[in-house]
Amino acid sequence: MKTLVACLLLLLFIQLTHAQNDSACQRFIRSVIREKGVVYTDSIGTYAIKGMKTDFNEQLNSPENKDNSSSWVRSLRLTDAEIQYVNVQIGLQTQFAWKPGLVKRSTVIYEDSLKAIFKGNILTGWNYFHQHYGKSYHRFSKPIFLRNSSVCFFYFENSCGGLCGRGLFNIYIKRKGVWVMAYSISDWAS
Repeated sequence: MKTLVACLLLLLFIQLTHAQNDSACQRFIRSVIREKGVVYTDSIGTYAIKGMKTDFNEQLNSPENKDNSSSWVRSLRLTDAEIQYVNVQIGLQTQFAWKPGLVKRSTVIYEDSLKAIFKGNILTGWNYFHQHYGKSYHRFSKPIFLRNSSVCFFYFENSCGGLCGRGLFNIYIKRKGVWVMAYSISDWAS
């Protein structure tokens, strides 16, 4: 019986994933990525997905976050169903691909093109990238909305060279119709 309930919950979560309006995702990204003319990838990459899942669950289970009144874990008080939903949605990121036109006056670069550019020497790859595409490229997760689209989990990454980049996994809260970055789950830079 427990297995049946778990399977039904999983199917419900998958259905809700597909029901999340792509225009809502696009509006969210356009509201938090205000740059125009960016280069972005069509997908997020498995290493970023693995990092999102690890960081999310490590912070949830960290004793110091449960006791820290300013932590997102204590402030948001996610239900077990919400935790499971976020974990499922992070896993489903592998099945999602962005289309051209996500950000105004932008260029999409496909993962297979990036792999071909950087296949050999990383410096040669970046030289080619800078000459043909620009200074950097971005990766975006598909936003994960909770609580009637008033809370959003979102991963954003910028790569600009061999040791030049930054990634942020943030939680946004919608306040008076505007998305505001409220909490950081993880933040890395190279």
